[in-house]
Amino acid sequence: MKHIKAVIILCCVLIFAVSGASADRGSGKGRGRALSACLKEAHNAKKSCESSCRAEHKTAVEQCTNYDPSCIRGCKNSFRDCVELVEAPLELCEDACAPALQASKTQCRIDCSCRGAACERNSCFRTCHAPALLAAFSCKQSCRDDFALDATAQAGLQACSDTRATCLDGCSVVISPTPTPSPAASSR
Repeated sequence: MKHIKAVIILCCVLIFAVSGASADRGSGKGRGRALSACLKEAHNAKKSCESSCRAEHKTAVEQCTNYDPSCIRGCKNSFRDCVELVEAPLELCEDACAPALQASKTQCRIDCSCRGAACERNSCFRTCHAPALLAAFSCKQSCRDDFALDATAQAGLQACSDTRATCLDGCSVVISPTPTPSPAASSR
């Protein structure tokens, strides 16, 4: 915990130091660029500090729970891999919905004579493309519904969860109690 407080204080000092430096950078035309660079530098320092604090916090929590962090990460990774394998048919089904949507988008851009981001604001494009968006949504929803009703897929997801639970049960670290000297041993 003391480590986390020290990191937070260090980050605050860095941010204040960087912001203080920006006040001394002068004025005029170059001031805007210097201020922008300084703010970017301060923002990056803050992000670095937050990332470090999150990592410190995660480590501290893992140490408090009496679990082996590498074992927990291994269980989580195995679970993610298991779920990805079970959900592969769902992903393939959803991917099959995309080509029709992309073809519609391309055709609507041609029909409405628009390009890029300008098409998104073009009412002709939006009207032309809306039915394809609805069809793609319905296609993906149908894939999800079929997956939810597939007993084999649901059994696979349950097996992944059961395996993760068993794996996590094996991650506990046995902490031996700290020996305390007996009064007889300390008088010797």
